[in-house]
Amino acid sequence: MSNNYAGPLKEPLTPVRRPALTEDADAVFQAELERLKSDRAVKIGLLLDHYEIARSDPLWERKLLWALIDNHVPGLADPHRQDEGKPVGAPLDWNVPRNLQLIADVARLKLDSDRSIKSVCDDLCQTVAYAGIKPASLQNRFNEARKMPFAQMLEQLGLTLDRPDLWQQFAEAYSETHEVESLNNSFKRK
Repeated sequence: MSNNYAGPLKEPLTPVRRPALTEDADAVFQAELERLKSDRAVKIGLLLDHYEIARSDPLWERKLLWALIDNHVPGLADPHRQDEGKPVGAPLDWNVPRNLQLIADVARLKLDSDRSIKSVCDDLCQTVAYAGIKPASLQNRFNEARKMPFAQMLEQLGLTLDRPDLWQQFAEAYSETHEVESLNNSFKRK
């Protein structure tokens, strides 16, 4: 679980100021409540940035809720995310959908910026999804993911890194199915 917030997200909100005896109490309280509402809105925006959720995303509230739950409630944490309790470099449970997601993420960044896999992996390690993973380890994991039988089958069918959207769709489609995991493991044994 992580709460490695920085800057304004680490600082508490400024409490509501009490009006002086000579001030109009209603006006002061109204102004203070507006200030508090504005301060909260700014911090919510920073929290969205922290969890890499687009401020314009119509589902930002749901995504933020799940990001916070995943980050702060051990019993509901995403089992595919590396926990802070594990030592850095500890092997992760990488299943087929997670490998496909990694391929999609690398392909998307590579396509957008035309940079090397190493450079893309450096950037991905700065995101929440790959936090705590060393860039060289992520690059190795990407190379292993591309060698997994299911990924090779998709590539033989013509799926290239130029189509990160399709890799993403496969990752999402197989995130809840164990059949693909079994199929992938059966290919490994042969």
